[in-house]
Amino acid sequence: MSKYISLYGNSPTAGGTDGTALSEGGAQTAPLSVMLDATKAESTIIKCAIRCAAGYTTTGTTTITPIGTNAAEWTIAADAGDSTATPADAAGYSYHSSLSIDSDIAATNKIFWLKAASGTGEAPQRDVSVGLAVSATVNAV
Repeated sequence: MSKYISLYGNSPTAGGTDGTALSEGGAQTAPLSVMLDATKAESTIIKCAIRCAAGYTTTGTTTITPIGTNAAEWTIAADAGDSTATPADAAGYSYHSSLSIDSDIAATNKIFWLKAASGTGEAPQRDVSVGLAVSATVNAV
């Protein structure tokens, strides 16, 4: 977990401080994990959050981008602001190769959605090549 800003999985609550901090720097101690059947060209949607540590906030634009060898198979969408949204609801959101958040991020969860997809030509694999890069300016409150 970063000292100033971190990403969270395990179905975090909008505006809350719950969720599981995702591992950083390739540690794989608490990775975001999905299982897909490439023969079916499956996809899955995962609810995630970003938040600052207590006493800190972002200013300006924060960008979250999937990076790595197979990053093109991951897309990201902003939450529509519905605190009860499910992955099925999020299926209709607009997904892109990166997400820019223009509002300040404080010490409570700001929800976003990740979509992972497989292609029909893929062989079974354990792929740990994709990470999430966060670019933000964090300031003390």
